[in-house]
Amino acid sequence: MEIDPRRPRWARVHVEGRSPMRVPSSVVATLCVGQALSPEEVARLEEASRTRRALEVALRLLARRDRSTAEIERHLQNRGFPASTVAAVVAILTERGWLDDRKFARRWVENRLEHRPRGRLALAHELRRKGVNASHIEAALAELPDEESIARRAAERFMGRLASVEDYHTFARRLSAYLARRGFGWDTIRPVVDALWAERGQR
Repeated sequence: MEIDPRRPRWARVHVEGRSPMRVPSSVVATLCVGQALSPEEVARLEEASRTRRALEVALRLLARRDRSTAEIERHLQNRGFPASTVAAVVAILTERGWLDDRKFARRWVENRLEHRPRGRLALAHELRRKGVNASHIEAALAELPDEESIARRAAERFMGRLASVEDYHTFARRLSAYLARRGFGWDTIRPVVDALWAERGQR
């Protein structure tokens, strides 16, 4: 057994007739030099090694931003980890509170509302693509203000691009198209467009 000085959490275990295995140091602590290992014990070492490697991959992803459970699962599967390892890592992350789809959905919606306001349909579509289930999506969207308020917030971010537009039809067409691309329906778009046009005329 050899501890990697550059990565002390890992050790290299030499098993007769096999290539050296990188195994978590915490697991190696239960072994001793010259110990005979059964095939089942070797298999457990291999699984512990895979789980630790997969966990480190998942933690690097979570360090960059929140992820849904499905995103973590897909990424680990794409990296070639078997289903048993992926399930073990998801269980660890969930138990530690680092993976929670309900919280993920709420934070996703809050972030969108603050930085890139979108309609409920667009937000629901985004979260479904992230693999979040319907009940978590519904709970997150229930905390939003009314759709018209969100559309107005989005529209106000776009108003600077309409500063030189002087006729209503061009103003309405461009602003309506912008809001539609962000998932708002016509029943929401029309009153927001009219209200902002009227307010602009009063300045």
